Amino acid sequence: MRDSMIEIEQKLKLIVAQNAIPTTSPDVIVRTSRPIEDLGMDSMQIINLFAIIEIEFGITIFDDMFAPEAIETFGGLVEMVKTCIKKSKHTI
Repeated sequence: MRDSMIEIEQKLKLIVAQNAIPTTSPDVIVRTSRPIEDLGMDSMQIINLFAIIEIEFGITIFDDMFAPEAIETFGGLVEMVKTCIKKSKHTI
């Protein structure tokens, strides 16, 4: 399945919203939302979130992709997933 960039962001919003504690509406998540400070996620939830993202998008998030900005904001997470998708398409 070829996800457009908008579809990727919308799908990520749903995944993040469903895994935030307490559960958050996808409508309140914006690119500047911070998973830890704004959405109440802890480090274990973020690790679980990355595992869910790998499954949902059929990608592998390699250690070198765990840049601090990928965790600091939702926008950073979106960009990291887009990069992983592009890399996975080149390795097939």
